[in-house]
Amino acid sequence: MLSEELFSLGIASICIIVLTLLCTLLRKFKRAMIPNEYQIFIEEFICLFQIVAGIKEGDIVLDSSDIYTYAVYLFVLFASFGVSFEGCGSTCGLWEQLLFRNISVFDCLVASAMQIMGGFLGLSYIKLFWRAIGLGSYHAKMFKHSTEDICNSAMQATLVEGMVAEFVATILFSIYLNGFRGRSFITEKRAPYFDAFVTCVIVIVGMDYTGMMFNPALATALTYNCKGHTLVEHLLVYWLSPLLATLSSCAFFNQYLRDQIMVKERTD
Repeated sequence: MLSEELFSLGIASICIIVLTLLCTLLRKFKRAMIPNEYQIFIEEFICLFQIVAGIKEGDIVLDSSDIYTYAVYLFVLFASFGVSFEGCGSTCGLWEQLLFRNISVFDCLVASAMQIMGGFLGLSYIKLFWRAIGLGSYHAKMFKHSTEDICNSAMQATLVEGMVAEFVATILFSIYLNGFRGRSFITEKRAPYFDAFVTCVIVIVGMDYTGMMFNPALATALTYNCKGHTLVEHLLVYWLSPLLATLSSCAFFNQYLRDQIMVKERTD
């Protein structure tokens, strides 16, 4: 049993390495071949491709080991995102950029659509990865499920509990990004590891409620059309709640920044 767990972890480690290298090559191609004004769309596509494939591989780690091993896997995975991403990798992040007027409505909509497409392609990629090297029983089981289109909802709570969970997760991460990430002790080199730690904690704490996505494009790729919840419930939990949380967070920080500017003007 132990050897089977270690074997599955080894394959998961290979998955992260191969996935990161593949996405690094795609980003080099993007920088070399894609005009600057379109790079945001390609980058968001790559980001969600990388996230969905990595998170889906994590299901095998969780299935074959304990929650502590899974937490370590998630931390390493999220840290790899932090050091390789050149975009948001989150629909909520795009919404924040729109609300802070850093991107246009058109760019936000197209980038969001590219995220969803990248997420679905990432799901297809990881199934091919399992087929290629799925030598262990856990990978074989996951590949069998994928070929049979077995998809169960990640939401294990009531509709209200699910909406609250995704709202709280989204707003907590937004508060961290906008309120703490820019502090002096979180340097540029340390930031990916702080981001990974905060994300990992939020996911582990709330995973039994909704799978803890707080990223609508990720949730769509992983849970859309799954058994256990309706389309309306999916939209309410995984889209409306993060949207409301993002609006609330941005409204707060906009007011906070205005207050800081007013205080500074008075002191000057």
